[in-house]
Amino acid sequence: MTFTAALFRPYVDTSFSTHSPDNREVALLLESITNGAMENSGYHSFSLFFADESSAPLPQGGYRLQHAQLGEQFIFLVPIAKTANGHRYQACFNVQA
Repeated sequence: MTFTAALFRPYVDTSFSTHSPDNREVALLLESITNGAMENSGYHSFSLFFADESSAPLPQGGYRLQHAQLGEQFIFLVPIAKTANGHRYQACFNVQA
């Protein structure tokens, strides 16, 4: 499966689940998708932004995210913000066009 923004776009505002390194189940909401500008590079870049409502953030790293329609995807997440309800994470992709 090739990751593209179009693949994930129908799943904005839906839940993914994963497990923290200490085996705690964490629900992640796919909040938004942004497209990057890679003029004449031959690559398509985009980012996925997730949010959780956990008191402890997931550390930066690769996670197996489960989704009802997409199945299991291995995605590298970076915590980018603490929010009033939890944390935000970003997954960046640069895919050859």
